[in-house]
Amino acid sequence: MTRLIQSLFLLLSLLLISQVCAGQPVPDNLEDLGQTIDKIRSDTKTPGIAVSLLLADGNLWFHSSGFANLNKRTRINQDTQFRFGSVSKMLVSLSVLKLVDQGVLNLDDKVADLVPEVYFDNPWQVTHPLTVAHLLNHTSGWDAPHFAEQISVSDKPVSIKHALEIHPHSRTSRWPPGTRSAYNNTGPLVAAYIVEKYTGQTYESFVKEQFFTPLSMKDSDYFYTDHYRTHAATFYQGTSETPYWHLNNRAAGALNSSLADMGKFLAFLLRRDQSPALLSEQALNNFQQPQASLATSTGLQLTWALGNNLYHANGQVLYGHQGSLPGASAMVVYQPALNSGYVIAANTGGPGVSQVHKLLADFITRSSNPPVVKPERMITDEDKRLSGFYRNISPVAELTDSFMRLIPWSLRVTEQNTLLSIPFAGPKRQLVANATTGFKQQSTGKVVLVQAEDPVVGDVLHYGPHTLKKVSVPGAYLPRIVLVLWLVSILLGLAFALIWIPRKWMGKINNSASLRIRSWPMITLIPLVIVVACLLMIKSSATPFVLAGQPTVLSLIVFFASIVFFLAALWSVRIWYLIRNDKMGRLVRWHSGMLIFLNLVIALYLLSQGLIGVRLWG
Repeated sequence: MTRLIQSLFLLLSLLLISQVCAGQPVPDNLEDLGQTIDKIRSDTKTPGIAVSLLLADGNLWFHSSGFANLNKRTRINQDTQFRFGSVSKMLVSLSVLKLVDQGVLNLDDKVADLVPEVYFDNPWQVTHPLTVAHLLNHTSGWDAPHFAEQISVSDKPVSIKHALEIHPHSRTSRWPPGTRSAYNNTGPLVAAYIVEKYTGQTYESFVKEQFFTPLSMKDSDYFYTDHYRTHAATFYQGTSETPYWHLNNRAAGALNSSLADMGKFLAFLLRRDQSPALLSEQALNNFQQPQASLATSTGLQLTWALGNNLYHANGQVLYGHQGSLPGASAMVVYQPALNSGYVIAANTGGPGVSQVHKLLADFITRSSNPPVVKPERMITDEDKRLSGFYRNISPVAELTDSFMRLIPWSLRVTEQNTLLSIPFAGPKRQLVANATTGFKQQSTGKVVLVQAEDPVVGDVLHYGPHTLKKVSVPGAYLPRIVLVLWLVSILLGLAFALIWIPRKWMGKINNSASLRIRSWPMITLIPLVIVVACLLMIKSSATPFVLAGQPTVLSLIVFFASIVFFLAALWSVRIWYLIRNDKMGRLVRWHSGMLIFLNLVIALYLLSQGLIGVRLWG
């Protein structure tokens, strides 16, 4: 699942098409591979991590490192139960594709016709109706689930229909469905409800009957079963144990399974287990194929497929999904052409799983010959006009978009090269012109950037799952300049405080105006620091959604402290106005005046984005 709370801090958008690069030499044998996994686990302070690697020769290699339970020093084995989070979405899509195989559903069926009882708001219903495919490929336009949607409303699992009735306000399309992508957890839940309605079974029963039982996945389920209780790893947030969480969004994020079972699932995805045949070849191809969006219709090849993510290593496109819950993280990755794939599971969050993923991706592709990707056309003047700054206009969560828009993307197109710079995503990406008007990824040769006409905002670029709109140079630089000036002014204010506060105590500063104009800009920052501290405490909690999704001490402090920050910023301006002509040092006047002004700019921006008096539980 999307960890929305973590995205509040630097708001690292989920980059599906991630560069998988080796940070160290790739092992060439399983013994060295296991030792490298052990080192990653130790370096990342992961309590326990397990890997099932399905090799090209059909053998399954299992490796575990660390402990299922730190206190009891319980080792991980192939039957240890892990929580697989959003890997669950793969089974939602496969269930829908099963019904497509049976002629019960079509991917282009309108959701409003299939389930009129499920509330959602699509202002473009006439011209751009929401379809089943849009629920699976993250193009519904819905906001990320609000915190209130994710609080367990019962100590027992609730039905999907009940879950969809809890705080349904996030299910409003922010753009015409199918025209932009933004990872979403609720679309697959609605798709699972459609499966229930048109099969007459609970979703979990359908998955068990159609997939778990035929694949002999006897230890896989979505509930807190007796088997889970006795075989589950203990999950940790930091050093704290995380209690079991009954997800409302169970179908899309609550899969519990073992490495043994997920190895069987992996074999099925690699089409080694087709007796009995569970899905048609066309269905499995659809599962891996980006489709049913404006971007794919204009030639984009690397973006979300139907409940399937695309990664790459050494020129090979890999398929799969990652998943995370508080205290748990997992990943399933496979490539039929290599006849190989892997499952990773850990009993904490953090970078452990992603680092092992990079290692294994390089390992299974180490013998691959990356394609030689050359330009297929000359760069035109029209191409060069694409150069400039862009803003991502398809945010996963509106709550975090206010921060991400401050840091623009940049594209530089010349006759020599095409470079894309992505916030928080490492080195610039080298792109290569394809035969039409798009650009290919240099490593895979797949089309990764295309131009399109968005029905709402006009000309846009689609890069992977991101929709980019060009912004002016002032619009790109001004926010960064303001942020840098604000941070520098704060640091100077802290440095000056180390000087003037002791001097005040020693009686060497008696100028009332000087004291007031020095102190108020710094006092204004105190409630903002309190807001950040509360958010960090919520994030690091074992039950973050409980603390954020309802009025609690921490969420109420965030609400009130943000208002106090805004009022203090206004009051500081009043102080400055009243004493602007009083005698004081020039440096004091200019520095304090600048910080007061910048505090006000930040406060007004947060107000314009609805973040002053923010109700996390709203």
